[in-house]
Amino acid sequence: MMSCAEIITMCLQSAKHQQQQQHLFAKEPRTPRRSCAPPLSIIEDIFRRADKNGVHLQPENHCVSTFPSPQQAKMECQNVLLVQRQMLVMENNLSEFQKELEKYTIAASHHGDSLHVYVQKQTEERRVVVYEFWRDRASWTSYLQSSVSKAFQHTIIKLLEGAEQVSTILLPASWWIVKSN
Repeated sequence: MMSCAEIITMCLQSAKHQQQQQHLFAKEPRTPRRSCAPPLSIIEDIFRRADKNGVHLQPENHCVSTFPSPQQAKMECQNVLLVQRQMLVMENNLSEFQKELEKYTIAASHHGDSLHVYVQKQTEERRVVVYEFWRDRASWTSYLQSSVSKAFQHTIIKLLEGAEQVSTILLPASWWIVKSN
């Protein structure tokens, strides 16, 4: 099974290659115009490839995602932080965990520095993976100090079989910004 970082790297390289190919075959000269809209196709590609590697997407009603409008999404930072949180929930605590996770994802997705929040259930129904895209590491660590995040951490301690696994990767912010049509 491929790691999250390997899948993301492959998707981003593929998207960059496709963009270069489009510019080679375009009749009009390349323009430097850019938009701050998130690259939906890249994110979809990441999750499509993750699905091929044994990760199954959770139904839409359990997925919370937000994308800022171009006016709101001014990228003043150099990097975007991707946080992957893996949790194995005890069998008898699934419904309580689901409620707490929903509260957390809604709050995180409405935070000003959150770019995208996505929840997946892996093949084993009790394993949940949360992907969070943040403007930078400082905004994520600041959010971890919020009352909502602390309450979620405190609550899930008793609902998980073991420790939560958290991994992060910094992605160039330019990968989040796509060419405007």
